[in-house]
Amino acid sequence: MSILRVLMQYVQPGPSTHPSGFNINRDAFKVIYVAPMKALAAEITRKFGKRLAWLGIKVRELTGDMQLTRQEIAETQIIVTTPEKWDVVTRKPTGEGELASVCVSVQRSVARIRLIGRKSACSSLMRCIS
Repeated sequence: MSILRVLMQYVQPGPSTHPSGFNINRDAFKVIYVAPMKALAAEITRKFGKRLAWLGIKVRELTGDMQLTRQEIAETQIIVTTPEKWDVVTRKPTGEGELASVCVSVQRSVARIRLIGRKSACSSLMRCIS
């Protein structure tokens, strides 16, 4: 549901050239989904990729085994990663280090979670990004 809310924020009014009929500004956002294990990250990537393909949303996995180029990161709207890989990406800027700038968006989401009273989810997410 949270991912759909993010997508709805970037739907632009007016006629769409995309077959889905939705005009989504795909370059304006990134969603980082942190899965607890690599196997789960692969499964989530596959499922989300199938379910969101009709909207033109690209989902890619970023784990210890899977690397993304700058171009792949730029083309991808949803990145599924593990806590360990996210820690590496945010602490050691490499080609994937540019993705660390997304932390600001993640921290805003943490603030929203805190506002709706899910303190346990908030603290888990803060451990992940700090």
